[in-house]
Amino acid sequence: MSNTGHWAIAIHGGAGLISRETAPQPYEQALKTALDEAHAVLEAGRNTDNALPWDEVEAVFPPTAVAAALAAVESLETCPLFNAGRGAVLNDRAFVENEALVMDGATMKSGATCGLRTIVHPARLAALIYTMADFQFLGFQAAERFADKFQGLIEKREPGWFVTDRRKATLLKAQSRKAAELDHTGEGMLTNSEVPEQDEVQAKNNGEGETVGATICDGAGNVACVTSTGGVTNKWEGRIGDTPVVGAGSYASNKSCGISGTGWGEQFIRFSAASRVCFAVEYGGMSVKDAMYEVVHKTFPESTGGFVAVTPSGEIVMDFNTVGMYRAGRNWQGEDFVKIWDD
Repeated sequence: MSNTGHWAIAIHGGAGLISRETAPQPYEQALKTALDEAHAVLEAGRNTDNALPWDEVEAVFPPTAVAAALAAVESLETCPLFNAGRGAVLNDRAFVENEALVMDGATMKSGATCGLRTIVHPARLAALIYTMADFQFLGFQAAERFADKFQGLIEKREPGWFVTDRRKATLLKAQSRKAAELDHTGEGMLTNSEVPEQDEVQAKNNGEGETVGATICDGAGNVACVTSTGGVTNKWEGRIGDTPVVGAGSYASNKSCGISGTGWGEQFIRFSAASRVCFAVEYGGMSVKDAMYEVVHKTFPESTGGFVAVTPSGEIVMDFNTVGMYRAGRNWQGEDFVKIWDD
């Protein structure tokens, strides 16, 4: 699997005001499946199941760390519980606009996309931008056209296929309050009476979570991150969050860590949050744990969100300032867990 064998996987499925009445089992199983998918890629060194279609379209298969993170995120994109792929929330025009980012810590190269209405796996399109394009960020109709070059790899559906009954119900609820919400479903939310009356942040972060993401260390000191999201319910058409913005919601460098965030995107963009953690490690000499704590608990407003990260030595680091964060991890030291709340 590696030269050192110090591999690690860290995954998240959103952070927010997750009610303890939410049935945890479906989420936990989905996160475990994503762990297994990523681990299988690390064991193989390459996702052999995907090798043939990538080869058929003469696409460059990504390095192991990226491929493993991609496998985890694609697994979550197929699960309607999470706000990514078909599970994505709807904007103010009642359709999805998905976005995703891939970043390789060995080369510092990335691929990002946004405004996707027909792409089943936005993360895979971001990976193809990373491996096959001479640009790093492409969105909306241009990204949809670029995807047509890789019909053997990129599955498309009509926009209506992404509009589920659950998402329509959540959109109607948000529109009745004239609000944009982070939740990917109206189910499992805390009631208004249970939400602390503090400030705009609490009102903004009134749901279970949003983004899905994975960070990987391949066992040879190479880290990577992949993040995918539908954004926020009832968002203004064309709104772009932190997920596809390098250094905002995600970042990867072999000199610090691979990191993926989830929460209120505007705050992640405002503080260049992910790169802030990495730069504190690389240039400030801080540990990933301490750097993440500084951003999550001393820089972010209350109830903004959180991060998962892995270091080049195979350490898993996670932190958040919300009620809960869907998260999972596994590494060479025998850590193997799935968690939701802070207990």
